[in-house]
Amino acid sequence: MRLSRGPYLLIWLLLTGAQVYALSQTGVWEATMTAGVLVAAQLLKMLNAIPRLNDLGRAWDDSFFVLLPLVKTGLWLQLTKPTPNEARWLKNRAKWENEPTAVQAFVHGLGIMSRNLVPVTLAVVVVGIAGGFVETLAVDGLLSWLAQNLETSVLIGQGLFILFIFQAIYLFLQLAKRKTASRESWWPTVLMPATLALGIAAINGGSSGISAEQIVGIGASGDPILPYMMGSMGLAMMFGFFVSGVLSTLWVALAMKDRERVLGLVPAASVGERLRKNWLGVAVANGAASLLITVGMLILVPGIIYALQYAFVATVTVANPDGQSLRDSSEDSRPVRRRLFKMLFFSFLTDTAFALVTLAVFASIAGAELLTSVGLGFGWVIRQFPASSVGVQPTTAMVIIGLSVIFWGAARIGIANTWLIRSNWTSAPVEADAA
Repeated sequence: MRLSRGPYLLIWLLLTGAQVYALSQTGVWEATMTAGVLVAAQLLKMLNAIPRLNDLGRAWDDSFFVLLPLVKTGLWLQLTKPTPNEARWLKNRAKWENEPTAVQAFVHGLGIMSRNLVPVTLAVVVVGIAGGFVETLAVDGLLSWLAQNLETSVLIGQGLFILFIFQAIYLFLQLAKRKTASRESWWPTVLMPATLALGIAAINGGSSGISAEQIVGIGASGDPILPYMMGSMGLAMMFGFFVSGVLSTLWVALAMKDRERVLGLVPAASVGERLRKNWLGVAVANGAASLLITVGMLILVPGIIYALQYAFVATVTVANPDGQSLRDSSEDSRPVRRRLFKMLFFSFLTDTAFALVTLAVFASIAGAELLTSVGLGFGWVIRQFPASSVGVQPTTAMVIIGLSVIFWGAARIGIANTWLIRSNWTSAPVEADAA
């Protein structure tokens, strides 16, 4: 279906008018109704962009940019350009039509997961249960214990700070021999932020927990929010280091297995062998990339750029264990970062939507309005708030984290497959020799 510039602009004006009217009714309408109209109109704008993109010869999944502030302005300017002639239209399509769209890559990832149900199911169940436990019971239990044992808490905090100093010394030693140090040997340095966060939580005496209202009030009640937030962050980073290594390696190994099947190759290594030999190296490479992304996210744009640069880190680490993961990923991702962004953004939308629906059904924040509940729930989904502080119970957390494993797994398999195809990978000799 194709939509010319005139009808597109007319529909866009009508939807924008609906949004402006909804904003003008703030204080008259219920807040949920205003928010509903704004969101619905924006989604309709995205659907309206799809046939217009087709009329311009552009990939339909560029319509996702309608949902992004600032970026949507640039897309709108593109959509209001005149329809190209047939020769230009065909040239525009040739740039992308042989490449999988974000949705196609995601669906392909789900297909690979469906053909490997045993390891995928095991990953979903184990990580879901363990993640839900860490996000709720472990955080509350540990910090409550620290709060009730203040002298021991201080001693633990001092011990963690001493450990942090040793990790810093180890980092300097690693830097001195960085040309010969193995990737796996860097793992203690990647855990330095987790050690520091847990040390801050312990030295401040822990906390028995905080409420959503206290988070919104930034601790106006005087309760110790800092140790609670630092403790939950430290445990999540520690847990995430190991889980990231195992899951990322599993998704790459499944993508490689499928690629070998498509090419009719004898597998250079089994999924289990690739997982066993590479998970720690992938965990270290992912950890280093995650630190850069996290710091970059403090001002947003650099964080997004780093996320796209290092999207192939796990794949290049498994394919070439002796290579430079961050550098290789940065170089290999450069031509396809726009497509990688759409893959990651689509997975984020899917995962967040399912998570918020699950929270709406199973979790609630006592005394909070619906919009506040949604906002705080979203804060936990993107891991800015501890789960228990926004009314998320262990079982609910386990379900949501299990779903995240599926959605992000499908995206990561699609991203790994993109690299395998573009690099003409055929079971690299380095890996075959190592196997």
